[in-house]
Amino acid sequence: MKRTIVVLVVITGILASGYLRWTRSYSYRGTDTVQTETAPGTSAKTGDLTRSGQGNGVWVTVAPVKPISRDAGGEIDFAVSMVTHSGSLLDFNPAAAATLENAGGTVKGRFTWEEKQGNAHHRNGLLQFQASGPGGQALISKAAGWLQLNLKGLRGTNMRFKWEASDWSR
Repeated sequence: MKRTIVVLVVITGILASGYLRWTRSYSYRGTDTVQTETAPGTSAKTGDLTRSGQGNGVWVTVAPVKPISRDAGGEIDFAVSMVTHSGSLLDFNPAAAATLENAGGTVKGRFTWEEKQGNAHHRNGLLQFQASGPGGQALISKAAGWLQLNLKGLRGTNMRFKWEASDWSR
């Protein structure tokens, strides 16, 4: 009988420890805006342009499909992955929620969303931007300094994914 109790206590401890570790790694962020940085364990200087962030139980990863370059003109495509294990992501429209900024301000243009895989908890797709105006607006120039993709209203969180001029290919 004592052996059974000891085994049950050990198993309960292991399960509790695993649960606490899991909840800490997927903790709720009670902020309105999530400023993202280079993915953990990587460096933009090594050419990794992936940015990730989390807020209100949603994890988002964004990366330009092609390396950002000064001759990108007015077009840029982002691979976007969204994951949640609470609630649904199906009511979120990435194209309507996205804006693009650089040091010159908000870049005028439009986004389109091409869903690659989608369900309530996992969505992957291509967020495509086309600047408006004749020939498109230069997204990257000496004056631009940086490029930032904003996703507004994702489960009550605004996410910002920023690339500095030093991240861009020359």
